Amino acid sequence: MRTTHQLEVARDDVLWLIPTPGADETLRSVLQRAADLYARSPEHLWRELHSEHTEAPGEIDHPSWADLDRLAHVLSVSRTRLARLRLPDGEGQLAAGRRHAYCPACWRDDDATGRPRHFRRAWAGVFTLSCGRHQTPLFLWHAAPRQHAPRRGDDISLAEMVWQATAASPQAILSLQALEDVAKVMEACRDDPTRWPADWLGDAAQARALLIEVMTIDERTGGLPIASAQANARLQTLVHSGPVAAEAGATTGWERLRQTRDPAVRRMALWLVGSWLVPT
Repeated sequence: MRTTHQLEVARDDVLWLIPTPGADETLRSVLQRAADLYARSPEHLWRELHSEHTEAPGEIDHPSWADLDRLAHVLSVSRTRLARLRLPDGEGQLAAGRRHAYCPACWRDDDATGRPRHFRRAWAGVFTLSCGRHQTPLFLWHAAPRQHAPRRGDDISLAEMVWQATAASPQAILSLQALEDVAKVMEACRDDPTRWPADWLGDAAQARALLIEVMTIDERTGGLPIASAQANARLQTLVHSGPVAAEAGATTGWERLRQTRDPAVRRMALWLVGSWLVPT
């Protein structure tokens, strides 16, 4: 671990001595890797980039062009390369700082190629529950104390352990696929409510309202007691309730959904809405 003096040298040299960003890596993930190397938080490093500038720091995952230029300089990569990694915020994305879902198969690929494990932009959607490349469910990464970025050799989560032990049972795969179908319809209907399937009950507006109410109840009670009981035992680590822990100032149910890092809790909300509106 680098000392404070070494950090100052690195800053005076205006270089962060870390591997270059992955092809779809979030910019916050890049800062998390630098934060672990220099024993600082990502936010601290981000503020340091602005120490000689008057404008307020922008959002890490969607920086201004001036921010992007400074970041490109300390990483010794082109602005064009970093520009492709910008991730605009919006209601379809998890809130900034809450994008901690991962695909274990992707991280095994990182290990095999010698790349640092990192978070992908493709995993940041509110309704993104699995990896499009590996068709593997996403899991929540749990950081060790004072750890900001995932590392090779990290302990695997209980959910991932159960998934491996059950060899991704056919019943679990079918159930998760049904949830994926609900998620894809909900995502499509954000922009075009007419895409709600004619043979499903209700409509897109009612489904959204139910989803918001489910998250509101979850926030009030710290978890829906009926949730895990509805899921098959092999799915309960992937589909369960839990506290949302929304940031201060989040006042709407949809914002609570955006604050929900754990894909298992988002699956649970969709599981409930789907059980009400999708005919069996």
